[in-house]
Amino acid sequence: MSQLMSVQGAICREVRDVRLATRVMAEGDARDPWWVPVPFDGSRIEAPITIAVTRESYDYPIQRIFWLALSALPAISVTPVITWSRSRPLYPIGRSKLVPVLGHELQTLLLPKAQEHGSQTIQDIFAHYTTIGDVIDAKDYRAGIAERKAMTREWNVFLDQYPLVLSPFLMRPTYPWDYDARGFEACADLFRSAIYSTGVNYLSPPAGVVPIGLVDDLPAGSN
Repeated sequence: MSQLMSVQGAICREVRDVRLATRVMAEGDARDPWWVPVPFDGSRIEAPITIAVTRESYDYPIQRIFWLALSALPAISVTPVITWSRSRPLYPIGRSKLVPVLGHELQTLLLPKAQEHGSQTIQDIFAHYTTIGDVIDAKDYRAGIAERKAMTREWNVFLDQYPLVLSPFLMRPTYPWDYDARGFEACADLFRSAIYSTGVNYLSPPAGVVPIGLVDDLPAGSN
């Protein structure tokens, strides 16, 4: 899971350039054992589409400006919108076993390497990552992976009806460059505020980040 969640995409100024770069990166490579010849372009989606906009912060003290920024995006003013809230019958990312599953993987596979080769700062950060959520064993890990499959299936059904979902990228102003090196509380806050970012990585649907302006003089984005 940690390997799948680490896959990064292209950073471009225009969507057409992101599309071009992603098309190139999606081409076959014999070194990738999981590559399959899936067409890059899917079925045509009839316009206008209905956009789902998140309104669930999972108890994180999100600043109101982020909800306002999402609502101000140009696409929303010309497209039917639904509000996705806690009551929607959809597996909630923020209540999943995402953090414990990732923590178990890090503790089992990456923490030993960090302890062997990393600086004390890196070792401390990885140690924090493994304890942000509940500490689980191999049995709970398997249950978490099974839950992920059920979540992914339900999200696919949801996205078939609502092809575009908007959420904050972070639910707080962009953090300083060394935020995760400032101790356990900072690491935990980083993960809680980024639950939509890490959650999308966990489920692996196509996703992108679009800038929506500045918050506290730092860039902010929608997911």
